[in-house]
Amino acid sequence: MSDTTSSEQARGSALWGLPGLIAACVIFAFGLVMLLIFEQPPAIDTHRYILPVLIGLVAFPAIILSIIFCAWVMSKLSLTNSSYAFGLPQGTIRAVLALGFIVLVLIFGVFVLTEADKTSRILVDSQEVVATKKGTTIEVAIAERFTELREQYREGYTFEVDKDEAGGRAAISVWAPVDNSAVLQLSQQVLTMLATALTAIVGFYFGSRSSSTTQATNEQAALVQEAAEKKLEIQAAVDKANNLARTLPALLKHLKNNIPSKLSNAAQMPDKLDTISNYVDTEIKNVSSKVPALTLNHEAIGEIRKAHKAATSSLANIERVETAVNSVVVTDLGTWKAVTDLEIPMRPG
Repeated sequence: MSDTTSSEQARGSALWGLPGLIAACVIFAFGLVMLLIFEQPPAIDTHRYILPVLIGLVAFPAIILSIIFCAWVMSKLSLTNSSYAFGLPQGTIRAVLALGFIVLVLIFGVFVLTEADKTSRILVDSQEVVATKKGTTIEVAIAERFTELREQYREGYTFEVDKDEAGGRAAISVWAPVDNSAVLQLSQQVLTMLATALTAIVGFYFGSRSSSTTQATNEQAALVQEAAEKKLEIQAAVDKANNLARTLPALLKHLKNNIPSKLSNAAQMPDKLDTISNYVDTEIKNVSSKVPALTLNHEAIGEIRKAHKAATSSLANIERVETAVNSVVVTDLGTWKAVTDLEIPMRPG
């Protein structure tokens, strides 16, 4: 008992541990996103490549937590189906994955389009300018340093000046252009591959959904046909049992009234015939009790199968007695072996 309790506690801890771990990841990634947004000065532009990744780390676990929460709510409402993932309705996880991939392609596409118009550059030099000569203004010092830097760096370089008027200082930054055409070409190729994969995934999703729908329709049709066939057989068993109820008891009574004295077990035969008669009455009632199954629809196929099995089994027992009795009647009560050897099974209870 203690081992069972321990295993249940361990399983419960594991089930609660997964959402807790996912929630911790969401909180951590969300904190990093907020740090980048509210950092002074803002670091979004500097870390613009990391930010989408962090947002993804927040969004995807949040979706998983939402699915787990939906599964928990549906389990409390007894609406889960253990045949499918998370116990959710069929196709739920496929739909989530398809939508997630669509969002991924859209984000990557927006990234490629926005980065295509940007000219990448890299800082190669930064020099501080101070008006050291007497009577020289900071503007003159900057112009002199600009002349030197233009002679040092070829065309294509850009210069930025950050001037401190009060302190008489300035900083000149030299930026070199970076050719990102190869990166953009690679990004476009990756986007093309993602779009192709998206087409395949969406096609697979709707195709599998159509296949699942067709399969469910076929299964439903098969159940309807099976239910109809079994109800027809139950009705046939009821009709046959009703016919035998009118003829078989009279035959058994006839045998009881005409037991030959030369029969080796003639003294025990009346009791056996009474036992057979009671057995037949019980089996006939058992068949008749399955009539309500004829009003059930195919959704109650389990009850229909159960009633069909019981009705056909009882009818077979009645027919077995009928065969034995007829074998005596056709010989003008000359051969009683079939009735003598007939075994009547004992029903439980």
